Amino acid sequence: RGSLRFADDSVEIGVTHVHDSTTGAGAELTGVDFRWQINDETLLKAEVADSNAVVTSVAQSGKAQGVELEHTGENVDVRAFIREVDQGFGLGYQSQAEQGLRRLGVDARARIGEKFAFEGEAGWQQNLQTEAIRNLVRGQLRYEHGDFTARGGFAHAEDKFEDGEKNTSDLAEFGISRKVLDGKLLLRDSGSTAISNDADNI
Repeated sequence: RGSLRFADDSVEIGVTHVHDSTTGAGAELTGVDFRWQINDETLLKAEVADSNAVVTSVAQSGKAQGVELEHTGENVDVRAFIREVDQGFGLGYQSQAEQGLRRLGVDARARIGEKFAFEGEAGWQQNLQTEAIRNLVRGQLRYEHGDFTARGGFAHAEDKFEDGEKNTSDLAEFGISRKVLDGKLLLRDSGSTAISNDADNI
């Protein structure tokens, strides 16, 4: 990998190339990445890559690209991203979780005073092969006071399939915890309950 930094090291452009000439399992990957530290709290990252590989005697190829913006503040953290990974991308040992997917999402965390905090996320995902779509929204409010913590939240998921079928789920989530014996033991309880007919796809 080679890279170039400029603008007082706030901007970096890098190029990565991987070549594996193993007989029967050859692979090659080339990627370009960009990183811009906009200020002390905000970072922009982007990358694009292309690969060709032979995995278990099967030739495959694909591309991957993504852009991510991160903001880390004193009381608020936000991350937004868009990412697309072809089914055939990679050298054969990467995680399969994101292959063949196009994803767009936002997640955030915020402190509200000294005792409350909020965490939330929203996402859209499309399967590049079947064109099935998933929408997900989740939020949670947490209360902290000394050794005691309580949280409550809500999750909504919707799956749309290429045959027109749609599954929708709404779920309420809750939990409490308390440290005892000078913090040596943690007692906790949590649960969830469905508030719609279908709650299997969350």
